[in-house]
Amino acid sequence: PKFSSLAAMALDALRNDGPLPLLDLKTGDLMLSSEPLNPLNCFIRCCLCMKVHHIGLVIRPQDFDSQSHVRQAHPEMDNSKMYVLHFLHSGLKLWDLERYIHRVHQGCGPGSVYVRQLQWSEGERRTFQGHIDGTFEEFKGRKFEKSFYASTSMAFCDALEVCGIGQSQEDVSSLFCSEFVAEVLQRGGVLPKTRASSEFVPMDFWSSDGQHVEQTSLLGG
Repeated sequence: PKFSSLAAMALDALRNDGPLPLLDLKTGDLMLSSEPLNPLNCFIRCCLCMKVHHIGLVIRPQDFDSQSHVRQAHPEMDNSKMYVLHFLHSGLKLWDLERYIHRVHQGCGPGSVYVRQLQWSEGERRTFQGHIDGTFEEFKGRKFEKSFYASTSMAFCDALEVCGIGQSQEDVSSLFCSEFVAEVLQRGGVLPKTRASSEFVPMDFWSSDGQHVEQTSLLGG
């Protein structure tokens, strides 16, 4: 698999001209976003120059039957809609994607939502859907990473790793958004497990060249 050669497709590009192209998305596509401005998000966007600071996985309801963990936990899913599975301060949540996009666009400092699509065969995608379902069941009760800011700071310290500084240890007892996504991708055979899932931040997926993410190469790319 590999990411779309496009840097990212803006899901808000058509918001004033017609319906959002959400039905073109697939389960497992990566949703990246910059949330509306508040003091913290303003610091992230303006001072750290981060184009995006949140990430989740697109969920297409038709891909999960009545026996799946996702469907059993969320029987309210509407097959005419698309959803995003993402890790928040309140835990692992499944949200209506279109409602999330409109939420991001509200306020005096609206954000943006983008997607990066994984390109692979339907057979590979169906296998990956199973990994999403299994990881959802395992992580649905986990808490948000209490040391989130320390963890993300360590993830940015790649240049210091040669000195043994800034190397995260694998620990999924609690997670943050990009750690969850990286964990699913690793378990699904998209990313190698040579690097801790906590080493990945949303900007790593944004800036990927389609073959590499952070310091790893996509498997089978």
